Amino acid sequence: MSLTWRKIWRDLAHNKARTALAVLAIAAGLFALGMIYGAYAQICELLDQVQQEWVPIHLTIWGYFDDDAWQIARRQPGVAAVQKKSESYARWRPDGGKAWQDGLFDAYQDYENQLMGRVRLVQGEWPDEHSLAVERQTARYYHIQPGMVVQVEAQGRELSLRVSGLVYDPERPAPDFTGANAAFYLAPETAAWLTGYDYERLEIRLADYSRVDANQAGQELQARLEKAGYAIWGFQVWNVEDHWFQDSVDTMLVIMTVLGALALGMSLAIMVNTLNALIAQQVWQIGVMKTLGASSWRVLRTYLLLAWVYAGLALLAAAPAGAYGAYRLNVWVLSHVNVLEVPFQFSPLALGVQLAAGLLTPPLAGLLPVLQAARLSPQQAINTYGLGAGFGKSFFDRLVGQLRGLPRPLALSLRNTFRRKSRLALTLACLALGGVMFMMIMSATASFKGTISSITSYYGDDVRIGFTRPAPVQHLVEVAASVPGVERAEVWGAWSSRLKLANGEDRYIGLRGVPADSQIFKPRLVGGRMLQPSDDHAILLNYRLAQEAGIRVGDEVHFDLLERPTTWRVAGLVLLPDPYDSFVPVEALAKATGLANRGVRLHVITAQHELATQEMMAQRLEQAFKARYIETNWTWTTLQWEAQEWKEYRDTHYLLLVMALIAALVGAIGLMSSMAINVVERRREIGVMRAIGASSLAITGIFVAEGVLVGILSWLLATPLSLPAGRLFSQVIGQELIDLPLDYSFSKEGALLWLASVILISALASLWPALRAAQVSVRQALAYE
Repeated sequence: MSLTWRKIWRDLAHNKARTALAVLAIAAGLFALGMIYGAYAQICELLDQVQQEWVPIHLTIWGYFDDDAWQIARRQPGVAAVQKKSESYARWRPDGGKAWQDGLFDAYQDYENQLMGRVRLVQGEWPDEHSLAVERQTARYYHIQPGMVVQVEAQGRELSLRVSGLVYDPERPAPDFTGANAAFYLAPETAAWLTGYDYERLEIRLADYSRVDANQAGQELQARLEKAGYAIWGFQVWNVEDHWFQDSVDTMLVIMTVLGALALGMSLAIMVNTLNALIAQQVWQIGVMKTLGASSWRVLRTYLLLAWVYAGLALLAAAPAGAYGAYRLNVWVLSHVNVLEVPFQFSPLALGVQLAAGLLTPPLAGLLPVLQAARLSPQQAINTYGLGAGFGKSFFDRLVGQLRGLPRPLALSLRNTFRRKSRLALTLACLALGGVMFMMIMSATASFKGTISSITSYYGDDVRIGFTRPAPVQHLVEVAASVPGVERAEVWGAWSSRLKLANGEDRYIGLRGVPADSQIFKPRLVGGRMLQPSDDHAILLNYRLAQEAGIRVGDEVHFDLLERPTTWRVAGLVLLPDPYDSFVPVEALAKATGLANRGVRLHVITAQHELATQEMMAQRLEQAFKARYIETNWTWTTLQWEAQEWKEYRDTHYLLLVMALIAALVGAIGLMSSMAINVVERRREIGVMRAIGASSLAITGIFVAEGVLVGILSWLLATPLSLPAGRLFSQVIGQELIDLPLDYSFSKEGALLWLASVILISALASLWPALRAAQVSVRQALAYE
């Protein structure tokens, strides 16, 4: 073994604690990158696999269809396959249960020979006219087993169906992830009895797919079906390249990569501190090496090789840990989006990122201190004490030294904290970055909750009820007013249509008719003006829908009502929780749909606004209408919706917190490393204190106080930085997750929680070096060179 490698291994073994801390710090950053990219690679691979097994649908046409319509679609040039399907909403409950819940009911033309949008039977049998099947995630969440009986209610009719089997549908997310409705599967005959029609969609695959060709085929087929006498609601061209969850995965990759890079940057700051301290201790050795003929290049190579060894040891720990972390992350994430099996595997992409980061960045980070050491002349090196750096030379040092009235141990801690300013700066940067990450994540969460709450308040109601059939407005209001606890009730109109876009495509739009005297409707206007009593064909268009379609205030929009084309002018744009809801005067909607003085939706304000009260009032209102033979088909409460939105964000929040905790760990390692170096450098000082009677407890307290002081300083630095960082991060989260700008709210609770956390982290990180300092005897300390 050469002298260079013998020196490197001696340096590693001479101070095992310093070596372990440096390796652990680098490994933490590399682990974060390995986990992120390993998870991303496998998630993308499995999502693509699921997408292909599902056999993507190219084009969907909505309407009321029979077998003749299916034959027309099959004969359309360029069409490779056509599948009839029914999808409807109804209410369900377990046999003997009391509360009705909303459910989604699909019916395939032929379960044994599915052509596209395939679902798989995982247990039991496909449904027949006396049974239904349940999506496996729905079954798990609602504790439904094959053989149970489920009651279904729709169109004022009830039907009891036995659960025949469990189905795997890759397009249905877990109910506990998105709050999605329970998913059931019916035989075509059962669906026709329940809904009153055969099929309401034709699903199509083309021989050669492109969005342009699919859009052209949709227009031509819609025209042919309308000419044949079918009422067409519109068509939709699907994105067949990517799984529906792919955009969320890509977004999370960007966010987590930034956080992982910050964690790696903190690790490199620790590497700089470690090499600085090592070189400071070995300046005299460098002088001897140069006196004996060692060149600057040899000195440079020796310490850069040491940095590579640190990185290599960190890679040995981080690569398998990152692969396992990616696997656990994949299992957690993909279980929510209904991926059946997640095998453990090593990702070449993740390993490549770790190798590049591990082998390139540590030597680059240590290059400056190593260059400074290599440039020293033999005389400069031998005449430099290396560890002295005497405190008190700068103006700031003298200012600190003039502080009076502090207890002597605290004054000593304050003086020693600023002894090595470059080391202090790097340690502060590590802890401050961890604090910024934590506080900006907490602020993004507070902003998300505040935005969801404020959006919900735009309606101002507590309970909403949908009715199976239009009912007289006055009667609905009187029934609601008879229920104790109801303060106000308003009947709104509701209709669905397809917004026709300039490029020939269309988009689903939910029209909500708003009473002119509404006290409930208080939307967030982002452009234009509110609806006015004199308005006729004016519309408040959903901001997200307008952005997607390129529609601005003052433009005209077109859609059909009762198969008649209508034109409306955009009065304003509003931010809403539902990306499709838009608002028109209730009188104009009633006139266009023939529902004058009748309504299908009731919005209610209750005296109390807690979740339990809202749910209780929903049940009371439902019972009151049922007693008067008015059929309801769904109920909705404000706080239930808020809870559902939080479910969708919750896992993202926890995932980001994991990254913040990794950063906090790296910061703690950095502080521990810095304090350990301080202990080594100040052995003589410790010996002097012990010689004049300082107790082990006093010495321990001095070092712990230094660590806590550094932690508090990092909090003072991180808090103002987290304000703009949190604002920017919240905007990214809002746009990517819910496609809405968040109302930024700085989390004071997050700032206080981080202050308490950083004090605890600093105290614990300083405790081990402090205990080591307290164990140094007077003889060992005064003999130290």
